[in-house]
Formats: sequence, structure tokens, C-alpha cells
Amino acid sequence: MKNLPEDSTIIRDGQLSTQCCVILSGFAYRSKVSKGGKRQILSFHIASDMPDLHGLPLKRMDHDLATLSKAQLGHDALERTLSTRPALARALWRESLVDAALFRRWIVNLGTRSASGRMAYLIAELRQRGRTTNGASIGKPRTIAAGFKSGLSAKNR
Repeated sequence: MKNLPEDSTIIRDGQLSTQCCVILSGFAYRSKVSKGGKRQILSFHIASDMPDLHGLPLKRMDHDLATLSKAQLGHDALERTLSTRPALARALWRESLVDAALFRRWIVNLGTRSASGRMAYLIAELRQRGRTTNGASIGKPRTIAAGFKSGLSAKNR
């Protein structure tokens, strides 16, 4: 188990992935930096998510993974376990497919909503996901918005 402070890098774009993590508490996010130097957040992750599961078969990360808040991570030598437990391998494959479906929803969300609409969607999604993970709470919307440092200005709304 590993405790990380806010704004800690879990793994960087281009690094080799040697293990997989589970978020036990706190928040994390995936991001990619464009050639122009702008950071694009790709997804947010809450307790019980395995945000770097795809790194096991791909070996090299193609994005950054970092904490958004203080977080507690559990690491596992998953690759060895999966070779002897096919049912677990299928369950984790399903998890990666659900993650891909959420990612597709995010793409549509980013392309079709205003900045305030994206924030509302994000808060609603995280609250719903929190309810489905053993009743984990993500806090009040105002706290979430402050924690995500949304910085919505009048021109972005």
C-alpha cells in the first residue's frame, strides 16, 4: 500500500508499467500533454478504480496518471496472478471494457457541452459512480468543483 499526497505522479507518459494499482481512497486522473504544452485531462478515477490496468499488456504508458487529492493506492503483481486465474482475467478484461465505454462518453461530453455543462456532467457521473462502489462518498458538488480547480471563467461558460 502506498500513500501519496495531492498532485503526485503515479506513472508518467512513456514509462514502463511494471505493476497495476487500485485506488483505495482519494482521486486520480489521467492526462496527456499536447505538443503545444497544454494538458488535457482524459478521465477521473475514484476509490475502487484500476486506472492503469491496460498498462500491463501494453507495457509502456501513453499518458500520465497522477493524484488529484491525497490518495491511497494498492499495488499488485497482477500479471502472475492472471496467468493462473482465468476468471479473474475475464473480470479485469470486463473492467477495461467498461473503462473504454466511459472514455467514449467523455469524448462525446467534451465535444457537445458548454464548460458549465461539462462540470455538471462530471459531478453527476462521479456521484453516481461513488454510489455504486460500496457507498463511497465523493463529497459535496462545491467541494468537488474546488478540488478539481475548474477555473470556469465567464467566457468558458
